[in-house]
Amino acid sequence: MKTSSPLLVALLLLGFSAFAQIKPKQEDWFAYDLTYDYWLDAPDGVEQSWRSNGHSFSFTDEVLFGEGSHFSFAYGLGFTSNNFYNNVSLQTDANTGEEYFLPLSTDSINSNKLTVQYIHVPIELRFRSSPSEKGNFFRFYVGGKVGVRVNSYSKLKTDQIDLQYNNLGALNRFFYGVYTRVGYSYVSLYAYYGLSNLFEEAYTNNGVSYNQLSGAVDAIRPLSVGISLSL
Repeated sequence: MKTSSPLLVALLLLGFSAFAQIKPKQEDWFAYDLTYDYWLDAPDGVEQSWRSNGHSFSFTDEVLFGEGSHFSFAYGLGFTSNNFYNNVSLQTDANTGEEYFLPLSTDSINSNKLTVQYIHVPIELRFRSSPSEKGNFFRFYVGGKVGVRVNSYSKLKTDQIDLQYNNLGALNRFFYGVYTRVGYSYVSLYAYYGLSNLFEEAYTNNGVSYNQLSGAVDAIRPLSVGISLSL
């Protein structure tokens, strides 16, 4: 499934090529969000890395609330990729096929990444100020997005091994959350707060109780903060 991600992005870009033909006067039809991704409600012992990052692309169209209004409603389609670096390895039991969480010592790993990718649908309530002489304006957008997972994998690297597990079933198939963009001209501050849990189910290993570990892990929700570039 991992190899299909570039194809999914290409199809998404082609599907919204019509937006690129529109030359909006004072509206945003494309946004790229670059974020630091964090796990909320992570269990004790989870160590998260500053390397965690997210990339989100959204194509939107909008409807003004009347001619000359500063307010509008926007909707569209996009692609999100979240890359979580931490010390929790999601692996698959070779005998049973069940996935389990394995806490790792940070001294023993070079890199441990969980990547989750979604197709998402954003909706926004937008406010824009009157444009300056150069056409720049202040924006304050609040919105929500819902998506479906299209790809996932975990990758662990140490001095001795390089392992990757694809198509992870322990992850929630769908996600939803709320976000905001506040900025001026082409640049905004961006924040996304996940309302859905990242993990749907989880198994354990090495004698760790199912209820103790999976219950805590199942409560994890993502938080993303960063910058947004709009066109």
